Amino acid sequence: MKIFAKKSNNNPAGGLTNGFSGNRKNPNKDKVIDSSTTSSKIENQAILKSSQTTDEEIGSEVLGDTKENRVICDPNTAPLETDLINKKLPKELLIRIFSYLDVVDLCQCAKVSKYWNELALDGNNWQYIDLLDFQKDVTVNVVENIANRCNEFLKAIRLENCQSILDEAITILSSTCKNIEILNLKQCVKLTDKSFVQIGANLNKIISLNLESCNIGDEGLDAISQGCPNIEAIELSWCQKLTSKSLNNFLKVVANLKHFSAKGLDIVNDAVVKELSTNCKNLLSVNLKNCKSITDEGVISIANNCPQLRHLCISHCKLLTDASLIALGQKTNDLYVLESSRCSNFTDAGFIALSKGCPNLVRLDLEECSRITDLTLQHLASNCVNLRHLTLSRCECITDEGIRQLSTSHSAVCERDASDHRARQLSSNYRRGTRAALLVP
Repeated sequence: MKIFAKKSNNNPAGGLTNGFSGNRKNPNKDKVIDSSTTSSKIENQAILKSSQTTDEEIGSEVLGDTKENRVICDPNTAPLETDLINKKLPKELLIRIFSYLDVVDLCQCAKVSKYWNELALDGNNWQYIDLLDFQKDVTVNVVENIANRCNEFLKAIRLENCQSILDEAITILSSTCKNIEILNLKQCVKLTDKSFVQIGANLNKIISLNLESCNIGDEGLDAISQGCPNIEAIELSWCQKLTSKSLNNFLKVVANLKHFSAKGLDIVNDAVVKELSTNCKNLLSVNLKNCKSITDEGVISIANNCPQLRHLCISHCKLLTDASLIALGQKTNDLYVLESSRCSNFTDAGFIALSKGCPNLVRLDLEECSRITDLTLQHLASNCVNLRHLTLSRCECITDEGIRQLSTSHSAVCERDASDHRARQLSSNYRRGTRAALLVP
């Protein structure tokens, strides 16, 4: 069993990752073919530079690479192995193999021959597009080329931090690729409500939408509310132009919502949380980090109405008390992750109730919950047998003995402030142990 003491990360793990992230690629995405081993980073970026191409040119017209960057194999000098692959394997199997490749590799394969061009540019290989690595190179022309190539095949696209794209790009994308289900526009700061109105008008199949730090206003969110009622995951963190009126209207129509994140959103108060929990009873994860006006009333509403809740982040919500933890312990028995850092009003009484009612806890963040003592650790050790990650940074009332008791019964990863003298002392005492080791980076 290992207990790690290290400086804790103030960024909680997102419970929405599986829900939308836009990080989602082809489900078969364990790469088994690497056709770009000779391509440098500069060559990969060049693929994304737009240029005029004709239909007769073999290569990746999808992302608009230039003639100078194309390498076309001469059929007369092609290796025998290529011919064997083409002749021995059916087209369907080759397309399946190509489906493991990312955008750059597909474009490289499209240059090998006319037959591979046909295989690489098959629509089934262009269902999941991730352009995060090309943030600075993604322009309107790139998005237009992708939209024209993918058309109705595109199901998920990640444009996170592509800060050069404008409303025109989203207008083209949404009007051409109407089967998109997952869209990640995180930190696309130049987009305006015009883009979000187009999303609402054209992408009615969308189920996951990441708009973190976007400049979406009431007009945009109202359009999404009307046109995208099947949304299951929404990320609205730091979207400060929104008002509580448009957010409440949105929450009234998205009954299928399972993942909700609104970190740092000042308009999120108890009234909004009640609207969320009352209308979206299938919630699995909720992130309310830094929503400082939330009180016990809001958390109790979530506990009473969302029994399937798995992940809750209430870090930096300093008005909360043990009443919130008691309610969660009584109602959300399947809770796996609770992030409650800097909730300084929480005490042993609250976490004892939580540990008894939520035995499936896997991760618990108690950073700067300064009023808890070893009593909390004792009950976590006896009640939460699946606990693997526990953060105790700057919990000054926790002693060495409390950590020892936890270490003997859990293979937990226990994070404490690296500057904590007691943590360093325990590190030297336990580093050679086989049952428990406390490591300080």
